[in-house]
Amino acid sequence: MENASAATPAGGFPLTRWSLIQRARTANASERRKALDELARAYWWPLYCFVLRSGVVPEDAMDLVQGFFLLLLEKDLLRVFDPARGRFRTFLLACIKGHWSHERERMTAEKRGGRVRLLSLAEPAGGPALDVAADALSPDLAFERAWAMCKMDQAIARVREDLHRRQEPGAALVLDRYLHSANPRRPGYEELAAETGLSSTVIRHLLERIRGAIRSTLLAELREETGSETEALDELEWIVGRLARK
Repeated sequence: MENASAATPAGGFPLTRWSLIQRARTANASERRKALDELARAYWWPLYCFVLRSGVVPEDAMDLVQGFFLLLLEKDLLRVFDPARGRFRTFLLACIKGHWSHERERMTAEKRGGRVRLLSLAEPAGGPALDVAADALSPDLAFERAWAMCKMDQAIARVREDLHRRQEPGAALVLDRYLHSANPRRPGYEELAAETGLSSTVIRHLLERIRGAIRSTLLAELREETGSETEALDELEWIVGRLARK
């Protein structure tokens, strides 16, 4: 029988983004740049959603977010982030608002074509299944919903990696087909049974354990980010609430 009881990520994934934030604040320029590149890959999409919902066309939105991460690197802005004063997502949202306000009048065709791209950022097509052009969300809510989706998808990716490491491809397929945000249509248990060769009863139990593993993985990261069990649970509730909002 497939087993999805593990809640810890495989070695290929860092347990928490807080370690990246700390590395991005180091005095070593090379290490800081590498850490910022990883943070950019993790949080590019929510910032892109915010800018896009603010009325910026996709090409300019991509360049503006690109420029924002370059600014974080050049000005070493992460050094002013204090986790005791608020969430990292709140800090990033305030920073991108300031950057967008400053750049609003400077987004010319020449700048769009001439900016040197120093960071290998993920493209927006790689983000969660959030149609920012169609969803009737304010820029702030688009950012929050995309942030919640990214955090959830990061946890799902770690659990999937762990299932593959344990050589449980059937459980990984159940996860992808039933729980991942990139697959909006949830198949029935019978359909999953036909695809995987597992019984409906086994699939039901697998889903229970996979959900538990995802929750534990996400909570472990939130616990380390916040430094408090109570705050981690509050943040988990916030994420679930943003994902449930239509």
